[in-house]
Amino acid sequence: MSKLILTFFIFISFISNRTWALDDDAQLWTQFYWQGPMANSLRAYVEVQDRYSFSDYKKTEAVMIRPGILYVLNPSLALGVGYLWAPILAPKYTSEDRYWQQVVYNHVFDSLTALFRLRFEQRDVKGTPEIAYRLRLQGRGQYDLKGDGDWWAVAWDEYFYNLNDSGSSIKDGFNQNRFFVGINHRIHPQVRLEFGPMNIYVNRIGKEDRLMNGAILALFSSF
Repeated sequence: MSKLILTFFIFISFISNRTWALDDDAQLWTQFYWQGPMANSLRAYVEVQDRYSFSDYKKTEAVMIRPGILYVLNPSLALGVGYLWAPILAPKYTSEDRYWQQVVYNHVFDSLTALFRLRFEQRDVKGTPEIAYRLRLQGRGQYDLKGDGDWWAVAWDEYFYNLNDSGSSIKDGFNQNRFFVGINHRIHPQVRLEFGPMNIYVNRIGKEDRLMNGAILALFSSF
């Protein structure tokens, strides 16, 4: 098994550094996630992200603010709805309003937890003539390294697919893929820190595709 895992990560490193005609960028995504009880099975959800570009713009490229409401059906299944406001600061200012719905399923196998999230988005991007519809599918695995829940090895991959055309920049089909490997550490009974490298491939229309290699630093708080 260890040889198989090593071979997988060597392959990921190889495809991430191929000399294709790509627009390369290095980014740091700083993220904050909060969940808290509302009533019965309802939970409030807030997510805030800062996406800093080191190579292309040398400043914050975008900010993401995503509030929502989660409905917990049982310990393994939850539904969610919400809104996102995304001011895009570089290369020039624009913004996006987005509505989203999701279903999240997780299952525990001893020390391994698997999670799958399917999210449907309706994107109102400034300057595009109509609403863009997109599906996102994320698969995440995390392994309890010590058996006490303090340290976890984490890996996830998320695939994005556009369901329609909207203007010249959004086309039906594959949109992007994100891959992350890292460590999740409990720093407080209700607070966890997650960090590690990421790789993002973005399919762009009319110009070079974009490859972003960087890191994610995320703080999760749940009450």
